[in-house]
Amino acid sequence: DSVQFEAYHALSCLINGIAKNRIRAGLAGAVELVVAACALRTQQQSLDLDDDEVERLLERACIALYVLTRDNAENTSRAANAGGVQAMVAILHMQARRDEGMHEEACKAFCVLAQDGAENLTRAVSADAVQAVVAAMSGHPEAEELQAHACCALQHLVKGSVEGQSIAPQTVIKAVLASMRGHSHSRGVQRQACLALFILTLKNEENAAFAGEEGAVELVLTAALHAGSKEMDMQEDVCEMFAALRILIGSEVNRTRAERADAIAIVVKVMRGGERNDFLLEMGCGVISTLTD
Repeated sequence: DSVQFEAYHALSCLINGIAKNRIRAGLAGAVELVVAACALRTQQQSLDLDDDEVERLLERACIALYVLTRDNAENTSRAANAGGVQAMVAILHMQARRDEGMHEEACKAFCVLAQDGAENLTRAVSADAVQAVVAAMSGHPEAEELQAHACCALQHLVKGSVEGQSIAPQTVIKAVLASMRGHSHSRGVQRQACLALFILTLKNEENAAFAGEEGAVELVLTAALHAGSKEMDMQEDVCEMFAALRILIGSEVNRTRAERADAIAIVVKVMRGGERNDFLLEMGCGVISTLTD
């Protein structure tokens, strides 16, 4: 097993950032081998390694799977067909005793796999993926990177609802908002959480109303204010936050919350804060228009 651990590490180093090596590794069967090893470890009834060693091994395997599948559609399909979705969800269902590393890397790899079409979403639903991701979030509330990757995974999983899952959408919304509260100055968490909120509340008035009751309007406004920057990539974050805010304030009660939070003044301040960005101005004007209708 120590040999396997070092093999995962060596593989990750060989293919990280080198597209040709990822292709070679995929053609040589590396993807299927990594997925099979993950599945074996999560299915074993009795392990000959202690818990720490198992977690370290699975963490390293998840890193290898992420590097293999990132920006490589063929390897992503290979991983999915080999059971990669189910393997990552099984890892998330495992109790982590050492630290958040195993769950963090599983969320990261899962973000790539979950983007690979409807079939993978069906696999994820069957494996109760949303519940597993939310459990990882609640189990490691202080782990910033895990929270960001988990919110990213939820974006691909929920698609406006959690039908077919054994978890209520309100629980998912609470987890996303808890992540925003716990990591208020984390760009990655705030951006991914706002995107998750957008998808959870889009065309779903019940979810939007519940999110508003739980403080989503104020949290998104605060995130936009913190993200307001002269840097163009930060302005892109603000556009996504404005999109989430506009969905939330589609309901009258959430518009009232936004007005109480001085939303128009905050939006105008953010719009004036950096270099001209036509899309940001358009999104900001859309929020103001919704508030003043």
